[in-house]
Amino acid sequence: MGAEKKPVTNLVLAGFPARDLATETGRRLVANGHAKAVNILPAIASIYVWEGEMVERSESLLLVKTPPYAARTIIETIKSNHPYDVPSILCVACCDGDTDYLNWLNYRN
Repeated sequence: MGAEKKPVTNLVLAGFPARDLATETGRRLVANGHAKAVNILPAIASIYVWEGEMVERSESLLLVKTPPYAARTIIETIKSNHPYDVPSILCVACCDGDTDYLNWLNYRN
């Protein structure tokens, strides 16, 4: 017997300098139908080098769950509405999870 083929989905992660910006962006993405669901981690510690200087700051992390066909639009929407010159935006392909949840995420409504 072959293994059950589950639908894939994407998880887009983006750091924001403030929770309200992450929340506003998440609401916009869900309202316009690009994202099926979002989560916001309100306080994460970010450490990175920017223009030769070590930066440590508190940020909020927006987690966007979306079917693969919408990932590029979500990335562009985040980028065009983000205050950073180079926002941290990553898209991770998720190949497994709860089948019912993955089906819901991938259902076009």
